[in-house]
Amino acid sequence: MPMQEFFFRYVEETDSFCAISYRGDAAEVAIPPMRWGKPVTILFDNLFKGHAEIRSVVIPDTVTGIGGFVFDGCCNLKHIKLPDAL
Repeated sequence: MPMQEFFFRYVEETDSFCAISYRGDAAEVAIPPMRWGKPVTILFDNLFKGHAEIRSVVIPDTVTGIGGFVFDGCCNLKHIKLPDAL
């Protein structure tokens, strides 16, 4: 079974979470929309850097900002589902 593990940082100013790191081996990745009852609103720089196994990513509607080089080195990435707000 593929593993997906996200690490988050709380952003007090917006009462939300930022996904700061990813560890996993899944080909299909779904970013969780919530963390401890608060929305995940930001994907931090280099979040998936070097994860060549990723083929598709689903970004939830709660995300309003994406950092730089989030998909750097994801050479097999074929599909990204973005929220309408982006």
